[in-house]
Amino acid sequence: MRFGEHQFCSHALGGPHASPFSLDNRFKDTWLAQVPVPVPRNYLLGIDYLKYEVEQKKWSFLNGEWKFGSWPHYYIMTTLYKTPEPTMLGALIGLGVLIAGIRRRMVKPEVISMFLFLIIPAAVCFASVSLQGGFNHHHRYVLMIYPPMFALAAYIASPVGVKLLRFRLPLLGPKKRSFAVPLAAALVTLSAASSLRVHPYYTSYFNTISGGPENGWRLLGFSNIDWGQDILEVDKWLRDNPDKRPVVMDIDYFGMNGNLFDIETSDPPKLPKGASINDVRSSITETQWWIISVKKLYNLPGHPGIEYLQQIEPVEKIAYAYHVYRIDPLPKAHASPEHRTP
Repeated sequence: MRFGEHQFCSHALGGPHASPFSLDNRFKDTWLAQVPVPVPRNYLLGIDYLKYEVEQKKWSFLNGEWKFGSWPHYYIMTTLYKTPEPTMLGALIGLGVLIAGIRRRMVKPEVISMFLFLIIPAAVCFASVSLQGGFNHHHRYVLMIYPPMFALAAYIASPVGVKLLRFRLPLLGPKKRSFAVPLAAALVTLSAASSLRVHPYYTSYFNTISGGPENGWRLLGFSNIDWGQDILEVDKWLRDNPDKRPVVMDIDYFGMNGNLFDIETSDPPKLPKGASINDVRSSITETQWWIISVKKLYNLPGHPGIEYLQQIEPVEKIAYAYHVYRIDPLPKAHASPEHRTP
């Protein structure tokens, strides 16, 4: 198909008035309209729709802060938080080996071409996603950086790495020994161990320097920690704890709560930032059990929410995506005057 035969929804390709409900083509009256497109139609339309998505401004969350829009360093931070430290260290060492090998003319041209083929497209995509988005939501948008990282880490154990990573240790005698292969094996093992420690809740993975998955909700939101992947764990908790009722629930699963589990639930009250948990406790007459998605624990700026739950510790955690709170009524003797019955 020629470029002018396509209809687009993004402003970049469709024009200033384009949308999914009003398709257009800003190039239909230009010479580009006659240029054949060398990719399948749906491939191009997929790029167009993703461009439309990133043109929209939405709320983004990073390091305990909401922002309407995006941060240029967001995906650098998600990479630092959600990549095992041994993987990052291995990629850095492998990059050092590659650069040192090139400078000493030890690396074959075809190997250099292979790394450029991996690194340049990933870097371009990473920069594109980081700089043009109207929002920051999902680390999965930059998964293209991992093949180059894995290849660089593997290069530690290459013949070039074996030759360069030689050291003399006094305890092992005067001869230099190569530690390239043991180092690569250790990094692979440690990286796997870092991932497996959160088994089977890999979506909620955060590395050690970020505080681990228990601290992840303070740093990132959206699919970086909870995208509904642990819904069945909530169902299991409800079946294992039939005595813990009534249930108040906000699991942030596309507008569905208790109707997912065929139980009666209610929504937690939304209060302004700075509200006290006692405002809730003074308004109830029986113990309640709250199941809350960790993504809900920060209020949007200027919006009411349930940030007041940060004032208490959860009594249980369901995977790393949900907190369970026990909310007891406030004793009448401690109720504030405005909440006392005359």
